[in-house]
Amino acid sequence: MSKLFKGISEVIVCYDNDDAGRNGALKLCQLIGFRAKRWQWSEDKFEKYDINDLSLECKSKERFVKEIEILNQSAITEGEPILKCSLSSVESLKQKLNLESKGEIAGIATGFNCFDHQFSGLDGITLLGGMPKGGKTTFTLNIAINTAEQGIPTIYMDFENGKLNLLRKIISNVFKQTTAEIRSNYKEIFDPLKDEKGHAKLQKILTNLFFTQPSRKDVPMMYAMPQEASNHILEKYVNCIRDDFGYVGPILFIIDSLQKLPAWATNDRRFSLDCWLRSFEWIRNQYNVSFLIISELTRGNYKKPVLEAFKESGDIEYTADLALILVNHEEVIHLHTVANRNGEVGDPIKYQPDFKYCKLNEISGLMLQRRIRNDKK
Repeated sequence: MSKLFKGISEVIVCYDNDDAGRNGALKLCQLIGFRAKRWQWSEDKFEKYDINDLSLECKSKERFVKEIEILNQSAITEGEPILKCSLSSVESLKQKLNLESKGEIAGIATGFNCFDHQFSGLDGITLLGGMPKGGKTTFTLNIAINTAEQGIPTIYMDFENGKLNLLRKIISNVFKQTTAEIRSNYKEIFDPLKDEKGHAKLQKILTNLFFTQPSRKDVPMMYAMPQEASNHILEKYVNCIRDDFGYVGPILFIIDSLQKLPAWATNDRRFSLDCWLRSFEWIRNQYNVSFLIISELTRGNYKKPVLEAFKESGDIEYTADLALILVNHEEVIHLHTVANRNGEVGDPIKYQPDFKYCKLNEISGLMLQRRIRNDKK
């Protein structure tokens, strides 16, 4: 259809103010391409309001023309050119390099000072491995708490713990209550008057944290190809954050775990994982989205943490911007970097676990924070 509008720089689509009109306008804009824009009716317009109602409401030609101009100026672009000049990306790179050169966070700040200083925050696709009961969920949930508290939409795709168990861990972290204490003191814990600061923090976290567990049922039949199915699920969540919540900043996906994601080919698990890995790359490249993905490790006898320890490590090796492995050694958790596409590997970061409160504390985080402040002076 885009050929019909060759030589025309802009096409405005006006529609009835109802679901059918909105959906029809959206589909038409997508068919026309990047030249198409659609009107935005104001909230005070009644259901099925259209351009004829606008003309009757204006009563004069001059007023009608002026209203049309206003609607045209505020029209939404639904598509982008297929190809963009590379010069358009230079400014984004300059901004990122400027932040990195100053030692500031270019990606999503995790709230862990050593981690953010070493990797400049979460950016792109990060794979996290570790042995069972090694602190993977505690680590990722701490990051989810920190990012959500910053106001960053954090989508937690969980296949391991269950929403209520994760919520219990968050409450334990915020109010420093053990599982047993939460069970016996839940009435006091949920009383906002007992701890106003804690409840304000909890509300901010839960407002920006979204638990979900996608399945094959979430994919319309029109998506016959497995790759399209994976893209559809992830893009649906991004569009929800963008459209329903009006958020335009970075988004964080946390996935627990890679091997539990819906399988598109039950007889070929590796194929399904490859589809998901390609989808992570596509979403990363199309949108301002970062991924923190827990992945299982093989049972091989490795003397030290290595990239090959990840299950189905073939495609992971080419997909991960950052690959990390947690090792619990003498009650201190060591975060080892086994691959870093955008920087050096660096030394392990150490954490003191406090599992009863679902909390990890960076052992050298306070010292680093002081050093950063001194460097800025």
